[in-house]
Amino acid sequence: MTDEPTMAEPPPSETHTPPDRRRPGFTLAVVASLAFLLASGALLGWVLGSSETTPDDAEPQATTKLDRARTTSSDARLSEPEPEAEAEPVSRTTLLQVGPLAPASVSASNTRALTPKLACTGGSISYFADQLTDGTDLGWGASSTDGAGEYVDISFGMQVHLSTVGITPGYLREARRPSNDCEPASSFGVNRFVNAVEWTFDDGTSVIQRFEQRPEMQFMSVDAVTSSVRMTILETTRPPGADDDTVISEASFTGAQPT
Repeated sequence: MTDEPTMAEPPPSETHTPPDRRRPGFTLAVVASLAFLLASGALLGWVLGSSETTPDDAEPQATTKLDRARTTSSDARLSEPEPEAEAEPVSRTTLLQVGPLAPASVSASNTRALTPKLACTGGSISYFADQLTDGTDLGWGASSTDGAGEYVDISFGMQVHLSTVGITPGYLREARRPSNDCEPASSFGVNRFVNAVEWTFDDGTSVIQRFEQRPEMQFMSVDAVTSSVRMTILETTRPPGADDDTVISEASFTGAQPT
């Protein structure tokens, strides 16, 4: 009996392991998975980025809100009332003392300051300008004239705020008169009566004061800041039988001056 040949087994060292045909497929699957993951990540990132990104109209909308805020702020500023102008500083010569004002000096325009001799006494009487503010019944004026155009300049020696000016519109002196048997009598009715005078202040402004025919001080309200005033006689009236003299016994002023 013929022995069948026996196939010898290859030695262990020469054992050949067939190639693993699954590896290429596995590799492709891994690559595909990685690609899918990358694509998914990109998509997710895009989605997340899109959710955080302001839409196209967001920026104009934000700008519009900012513009509105600025406009509102501007409108608010425009609607705010304008601040009041700062008050001017008070002058150092603030006028505080109120009351009668005593002139520092009085000068007159006329030169006919003396009357003829008085019939009852043989003397004479003056009409000098300083008698206009001396507090007596003597006065300033002009003899033998209607007095129109005659004036006196009254200086206060400082700036004052005049509130009233006034005069006695005639001669108030009590004197001995021949018509009264040389007994004392008022001179008001026997001299010219002053109908009107003009008061002129430092700045050139002036007011006209008119009078009633009464033997008393008559005032006129004024509002003038000045250091001097000129009084000019505008018009007089000569009563029947009166002398032709124009005399004002007194002038008076009230107002305020620095203390």
